[in-house]
Amino acid sequence: MKSLKPLLLLLAFSIVLSSGMKCKKDNIVTPEPTLPAETQTGAETFGCLVDGKVFVPKGNFTIPGLSTVIQFNILNLSSTRISESIGIGINNMNSVGEYSVIGTNRAGYSNKAGQNLDATDGKVTILKYDKTNKILSGRFYFIGKDAASGKTINITDGRFDVKYTD
Repeated sequence: MKSLKPLLLLLAFSIVLSSGMKCKKDNIVTPEPTLPAETQTGAETFGCLVDGKVFVPKGNFTIPGLSTVIQFNILNLSSTRISESIGIGINNMNSVGEYSVIGTNRAGYSNKAGQNLDATDGKVTILKYDKTNKILSGRFYFIGKDAASGKTINITDGRFDVKYTD
C-alpha cells in the first residue's frame, strides 16, 4: 500500500498538471488597417479611403502590392490589394505640383466585381520628386465612375511615398 500511495499521488498530480495545460484556442484579432503616415523618405507606402474604408496595398510572395515607374516623364503608379486595385497615370510629370486625373492623365479603381471605375474628377499633388534618389511622394483624390453601370466611388485622403524605377 505504501508503494501504491506515491504512484497515485504522481498520477493525480499529472492529471491536474495536464488539465491546466490544455491548448485553448485564442481568438486572434487582426487589427484593421490604417492609413500610412505622410512621409517623404521613399518609405514604400500607399493608402487611401475607398468610400470611407481604408485601402492599403497587399501583395503576395510573387506579386508586389505596389509598383511605381516613371519613364519619359510619364508616371504609372499602381497599388493592389487581393482583387482590388488603384492606378494613377500622369503624362508630362516633370516637377512637384498639382495634376488633374482627367483628360490626358488617368486614375481608376478596379473592384472585386470586375468593374473599372475611371476618374471623372480629382487631382494628384506631387509633394516631392527627387530624381537623384528616385523618391516620389504626394497626395491624391478622385471620383471614379463605371461607364456601364453608372456606379461611382469616392477615393479620398490618398497618400503615397515610394521609390520609383525608370
